[in-house]
Formats: sequence, C-alpha cells, structure tokens
Amino acid sequence: MIEAEAVFHIYLTVIITMEIQMTNTLGIDVSNKHLDVAFLTSGQLLSGQFTNDQTGVRKLEKWTKKKGAGRYQVCLEATGRYSDLAATYFHGQGYPVHVINPARIKAYRQSLMKRSKTDQEDAKIIARFGASSTLTLWSPPSEHQREIQEISRHLAFLKEERTRMKNRLESGIVSKAIIRSLKQQIKLIDKQIEQLEEKLKSDTQTNKMTQEPFELLISIPGFGELTAASILAEVVDFSRFETAKQLASHAGLSPALFESGSSVAKRARISKTGNAHLRRILYMPAIVAIKHNPIIRDLAQRLEKEGKPKKVIICAAMRKLLHIAFGVVKHRTSFDPNYSCNLQITS
Repeated sequence: MIEAEAVFHIYLTVIITMEIQMTNTLGIDVSNKHLDVAFLTSGQLLSGQFTNDQTGVRKLEKWTKKKGAGRYQVCLEATGRYSDLAATYFHGQGYPVHVINPARIKAYRQSLMKRSKTDQEDAKIIARFGASSTLTLWSPPSEHQREIQEISRHLAFLKEERTRMKNRLESGIVSKAIIRSLKQQIKLIDKQIEQLEEKLKSDTQTNKMTQEPFELLISIPGFGELTAASILAEVVDFSRFETAKQLASHAGLSPALFESGSSVAKRARISKTGNAHLRRILYMPAIVAIKHNPIIRDLAQRLEKEGKPKKVIICAAMRKLLHIAFGVVKHRTSFDPNYSCNLQITS
C-alpha cells in the first residue's frame, strides 16, 4: 500500500513538472481584499500576494515582468465582482485571460488528492490546472451587459426578500407595529420590483445588441418579455457558444451520469455546476411551456409515460427550452415548431 502511494506521488510530481513546462501561467486565487498568486514560468513555481485593487494588480504585473516572464496566460476562478478587476486589467493589457468555473478547479484539486486548502495552495492549483487545460478565452462584458445582469440579479434578490417578509407576516406575529412595518416593506419592495422589471425589459428591447435576440426569444411559447430579458442578462452573448449543448452546460443543465462497471449505476441528474441564476430564470417558463409549447409538451408527455418524476420532467423542459432559445437566436428565425432550423436543438 505504501509503495503504491509512493509511486502515485512520483507520478503526480512528473505530471506537475510537465504542466509547468507546458504553458507560462499566472494562477490567481481571488478574495475581497487580496490576490494570492502562483506563477508557473521557466520550470519554476513562484508565489506572492497582492492587494485586490488597481495598485495591487499593477504591482502584480510588474512582479511577473521582474521574474523574466514574457508571454503568459492568466487564470482565475469565477468569483463574481471580486475577480472582475484583475480579469479586466490583464485583458486590457493584452494577456489571454481565462475565468474558470470553480467546480472544475474543485474536481482538479480532488484528482490531485490535495487535503490542505489555503489561498496560496488554491492559487497553485489554479495555475497548474490552467497550464494543463484547454480553456475558453474570457472577455469583459459591455456596460450594457453588466447593467442588465445587475438589474436581473437584484430583482431575484428583492423577490427572495419579499418572500421572506411574507412568510414572517404569516408566522403568527401579533404585534401590530411589526405587522404594519412588514406590510410597508413589502409594498415598497413591490414598487421597486415593478420599476426594475420595466427598466430591464426596456433596456433590453431598445439596445441594438439585445433588441433582435429579445424579439426572437419572446416568440417561444413559455417566454415572456421579462424571461427573455433575464436570459439575455445571464447569457450575455449567444455567439459565445458553438452548440446548444455548450449553452446547456453553461447553465448546469447537462445530464451527469454516474456509472462504474456493471454493479454501480446511479440515476442520471443535471450537473448543477453552471449558472444557477439562469436555471432559476428557466424554472417557471418551463412549467408554462409544458402546457403551451408543443415541443415541450410532447417531451413532457413522453417522459411522463416513461414514469419519470415531475422534477426530472421540469429539468428536461428547462434544458429543451434553452436549446430552442439557442436555435432561434443562432438562425435569427422566430419560433415555429414545424420549421426544421428551429429544431436543431441537439447540435
């Protein structure tokens, strides 16, 4: 057992050494205040820490140049606003930037059997993963794209807050002062939601970048104006995806299989490693589409006959809707269940 473990660690050392020699890579573990970095260059692994601000990222770039680095790629985990500054800066300086799904980094760490988890160790993992993987180039969203995404996500936050307050109001509170306060807050949130929904729809309809895909998406039975605008806020640009499967994977709606030999075979489920906001947006439209969209209705009826649970049917409807959305936007053609171009949803 000890010999096998020793062989395995030698194997890992060889693999890591090969990775270091493959591609000069700057791995960045991002937090609110700091950038912990690991720099793979010229067969060396260098570590450092910088502040997560404009001064810090400039010092980081100067540091890499002092180490004699020429061309290198920059890899970060997707951590929302915390990673935007560094990613945008290095992209603006002409470096290839990759913003990676944290689930991929987690799986890679597990494959290396790493038990310790520190910011410095995470930076090393990110750098090694980037050096040995083929990754999609990242580019910053436009001001319009950032604006509609922030509105869409704040709307989701406000709706969650409203639900919590309504639940509290119905929890048996007897204080008239608290009841009055909760009702006032709910009324205020209702007004804010209404205003932001109108702004999101208006901004998406009138901007030249999203105007056409918006009109195409609302032609799909199950998609209203708010759904179409919210989808565009999350997808940002459909042309980033070559196939509908890639888009479904981005949303975390690709089936995940678990099979091992002939004795272990778990039921397939969606991966849930993608954009949770996009999955949330698609949930209610999928329920509507099961009744009113002929393609989704046929799918749901077939799955129901096969004895699939309701949750599985809804997830399948969400995925199919996203495939249809990809088809109509890609082919710039309104939804038509009898038009073959529209049905290229498995490509």
